[in-house]
Amino acid sequence: MLSLASYDDGAGTRLLLAGGNFGTSVQSVLRGFDGTAWLEQGLANYGGGVDRILVRSEATGVAAYLAGSFAPQPGASSSARTVARWTPAGITALPELTDRARALEFFDAGLGAGTQLFVGGQFTRVPGAPNPELQRVARLMGGAWQPVEPARHALYASAVLTSNRALHAWTDPTTSKRDLVVGGSFRGAADDPQVRNLARWDGQQLRSVPTPFSQHVTALCERTAPSGGARELVAGTQSGAFAFDGSTWTLLGNPSPLMTEAFVEFRPAGASAPVLVALGSGILPFVVGGQFAAAFDGTAWAPLGAGLSDTAYAGVVWDAPGGLPEGIFVGGRFTQAGASPAAGIAHWDGASWTPLGNQAQFFIVYELRVWDDGAGERLYAQTNAGVFRFDGSTWTAVAPVLGSLLEPYDDGSGPALYLSDRSRLRQGIVETFSSVPIVGSYPLAAREWSDEHGISHGLFFTGNFESQGSVPAVGLARYTNPCTAVRAYCTAKVNSLGCTPQVGWTGTPSAASSAPFTITAADVLNHKSGVFFFGVNGRIAQPFLGGTLCVRAPVVRTPARSSGGSSGASDCSGVLSIDFAPFLEPTLGTGLAPGVGVQGQWWYRDPQASFTVGLSDALEFLVQP
Repeated sequence: MLSLASYDDGAGTRLLLAGGNFGTSVQSVLRGFDGTAWLEQGLANYGGGVDRILVRSEATGVAAYLAGSFAPQPGASSSARTVARWTPAGITALPELTDRARALEFFDAGLGAGTQLFVGGQFTRVPGAPNPELQRVARLMGGAWQPVEPARHALYASAVLTSNRALHAWTDPTTSKRDLVVGGSFRGAADDPQVRNLARWDGQQLRSVPTPFSQHVTALCERTAPSGGARELVAGTQSGAFAFDGSTWTLLGNPSPLMTEAFVEFRPAGASAPVLVALGSGILPFVVGGQFAAAFDGTAWAPLGAGLSDTAYAGVVWDAPGGLPEGIFVGGRFTQAGASPAAGIAHWDGASWTPLGNQAQFFIVYELRVWDDGAGERLYAQTNAGVFRFDGSTWTAVAPVLGSLLEPYDDGSGPALYLSDRSRLRQGIVETFSSVPIVGSYPLAAREWSDEHGISHGLFFTGNFESQGSVPAVGLARYTNPCTAVRAYCTAKVNSLGCTPQVGWTGTPSAASSAPFTITAADVLNHKSGVFFFGVNGRIAQPFLGGTLCVRAPVVRTPARSSGGSSGASDCSGVLSIDFAPFLEPTLGTGLAPGVGVQGQWWYRDPQASFTVGLSDALEFLVQP
């Protein structure tokens, strides 16, 4: 039993409607109690259930609207699924949602659209709708569900498999652009509904990467192309490993490795070229010793020595400071590497396996990273017993935290290793780097990345989460910490005298302080007027008046300022300046409350330039308390 509602049509039909899944010999999801017995109400031979019943008086009579996970089975009495309208005369199907609907309400926003039906639930898309991608809440408009607030740049997880995500920063040799490539199990994105399991983020939008395979992507890396020079993107899938040169995909080997958890490129001692190593579970299931670790020589895959006894999850290349030579450090849940016992971690030097001793505190290794915490490079391992550090000869327990990732990043407060549970490790101390709760699940992969325009920078996470705090963030999110610094970004327009204006600042953007927060632009033309325009909707890099617009609309313009500078002939001695502190006062009504991110840019007169204007680079900051 999931829902109850009282129904009275004023014409003799009075029922207590009950929604759920009643699981009798004929499955039913909607029944009505007339005071003496429970009666079937038109949804027989159904699976799922009715989560919400909303009764409403309409011009044509009283109707009950249904929401849930209900779906017809063979012999069903209706074709309706997930949402429907019910009256004693029958069931009317409403446009289908792809996942469970949990809430219904009619609402008139007073904007001229009239009363509309709103639905909330677990869905992310509507098949065939004009805008197929929704963010958990939608309204019925023109016979189709439309999003109320779609998640910007969302990646919608496949309902079939919601695991395996990978991130890799790769420069496409055909365009020379460096994109952040996302792999996993997803179907559709807010930017591009054609996205399937592989997408590329260029700093402004997610785009699909057409592939010859339909399976989910389990791992990403890059390798040296056989011709040398350009680096190819490598994607691991359930049907094999594929290499992409920017225009063509090539299956690597036959058989090709399956169920790869991680790739590593490694050049063994004396080898003329690097080899690609695949680690995972069931990689070469029909090759003795090749189930969990195998290397590709450009033609075929072969086991690494006698192989491992169980799944390998991670690998890194490192020239340890101790007695071990350069090689691959491999972590997983195996108990033997080659002919030697190995509790979850071992070293491969290109010819043989070596176990790493004294790690009795753990027996499974999930993630590995090489990182310098200020005392030299060390190998960090995320294990079943927490984080451990290896100096080439000895393992040392560092922290008991169990979050994965171990991704190096500096958010302005100093370098640290970041974990998926919103903790980070800095000089042996565990810190919490965000109090925002994770909704859905922990991130599965992370990568520090900046695009070529400086629009999109920070530590990027991907996984099966649905939001970050109150902000919709489906499948892809970015962490930055603007509290640590005011940042310049974007590209200034070179002015008519060949000078490049530079934005600058002094002070702190505090809403509670009356101290000046001064924003400037140097190297502008002397004695020219200019305005600082700002917004709160993020960065952009868009061609504009012969330069680059760096602030996403809508924008607010400050009063004009004169650049001053030397008298006489035109030069670049001008400086535009404004005290922004008054704009941070709550009484001004600009909406710049503490915690709001602000982006701004100078715009000034340059009569000899294209479009007669000049543009500085831009400034980004978070309003402080």
